Amino acid sequence: MEQWRGARWQKMALKVFKLSGGEGGLRKPYLMPSDDEVERFTTGLLALGLAEIDELGRAAGPGQQR
Repeated sequence: MEQWRGARWQKMALKVFKLSGGEGGLRKPYLMPSDDEVERFTTGLLALGLAEIDELGRAAGPGQQR
């Protein structure tokens, strides 16, 4: 997770799992990650195989499941 620090990874996690606060952008000086970066982040999270993460993925719907 080193490449995703601070507000960027937090916002990505909220967006990926469709949680409150996940919509919209970040305030300057932060920039929202590209769709490709969000996909890599999602794939990495789901690859961890943690029950809590898997449950959030299932609740978020298609595209967030492994």
